[in-house]
Amino acid sequence: MYGRLYLDITPPSLQFSEIAGVPVVQPIRPEPFRARTPEPAPWLLELGRRPVVAVTLGTVHGRRLDVYRTVIEGLATTDFDVVVATGSAAVTASLGPLPANVQVHDWVPWGDLLERSDAVVAHGGAGSTLAALCQGVPMVVIPLGADHFTNARMLTSSGAALVLDDDHLSPELVREALAVAVGERARSAARRIASEIAAMPSAEAVVPVLEAVTSTAPRRSSGNEGRL
Repeated sequence: MYGRLYLDITPPSLQFSEIAGVPVVQPIRPEPFRARTPEPAPWLLELGRRPVVAVTLGTVHGRRLDVYRTVIEGLATTDFDVVVATGSAAVTASLGPLPANVQVHDWVPWGDLLERSDAVVAHGGAGSTLAALCQGVPMVVIPLGADHFTNARMLTSSGAALVLDDDHLSPELVREALAVAVGERARSAARRIASEIAAMPSAEAVVPVLEAVTSTAPRRSSGNEGRL
């Protein structure tokens, strides 16, 4: 499977040692989703008066109301504006009423929100994590499953994130972790990884590499040539 070309979106600071065993690796820059609407949402434009924390648990594990409620309670008394993206109308409806500094949406333009964010509280999924690091935003990670625990371990080693255990989560721990995440050490680590990502080739730059691979790939017979 890895014999001809492996496209790798992982920046060096988060790289796995196993990559050394892959024969042909082509780095490609990860890109966060951005809205294609002419004008940003009004709530997005209003952000910026205070520091912003973006919160998500993704779409697979996003029904963990207990985790969302603990995070919201922990951030309710802070000086941050908190934007929660649930990926689910049912989850959004279940989280009210909300503290004055917290707003919840089913979906948000994640890349646009991250440009305005000072920290992210998330589950550690690859997409959410790399999108935050593209913008140099430090994180508090609460792994819930899948690759989250591996990603959290790499993030801890890089210094760009604090990791919390969902089995022992409390509002106090969320506040304490966030206070560390917005400190200079974590912010510097996140900015360093953002520089690594910016130096990776764009998707457009990798197109010629893909063309070269496909042009030299051996043609495989389907066994159906000449049949109608």
